[in-house]
Amino acid sequence: MTLKLTSETSLLLFLIFFCILRTDCTEFTCGHLNLFDRPVGGTVYVPKNSTAPFAIEANFTCKYEFFVQKNAYLRLSVINSLLDKDVIEFVDSVGYKKNLTVISIANEELFATAGNGYVRILTGPQGRSKALLVFQCAKFHLDS
Repeated sequence: MTLKLTSETSLLLFLIFFCILRTDCTEFTCGHLNLFDRPVGGTVYVPKNSTAPFAIEANFTCKYEFFVQKNAYLRLSVINSLLDKDVIEFVDSVGYKKNLTVISIANEELFATAGNGYVRILTGPQGRSKALLVFQCAKFHLDS
């Protein structure tokens, strides 16, 4: 017995594989980071479940707000390949602001101390940029 692939069968197989792959897809979503729902020393990846830069869709705008507890600090690693006029903006609790653009280095390390801050991603209509944000929270180790 041989299996004859019709166009309907091919389409059905494509849709099944697409749905399976789509459930594990990693994508940039906009939402609260919940950095301190985890113990200090925890790591949050944006996009979730990613360990490598991932495509940012065209016309994407999102502000990821964070709060750093007293006696702690945030280390943000930004791995990116930004194109065109796409920007990743970092602002910490003391007002320090850094804009990452196409001319920025591909692996940026940023730090924030106690207080509120945010990271904002703004992309244009091209949708060709990639990025990975890695938020790590740690306690200061003060010698007595």
